[in-house]
Amino acid sequence: MPDAEALSMAVRGDGGMMALIKAAPDRDVEIVTSALTTIQAWDPQVGRAA
Repeated sequence: MPDAEALSMAVRGDGGMMALIKAAPDRDVEIVTSALTTIQAWDPQVGRAA
């Protein structure tokens, strides 16, 4: 399960992260994210302690 930072890298088109995600099916690895991880990737201020 990628964390928000890893998902943010993928969304920004980071080549290394995209390669890992693309290779996952060939290695029988599922890529799973939670709704909160998706929100954190979009808005890094969400979920930070005050």
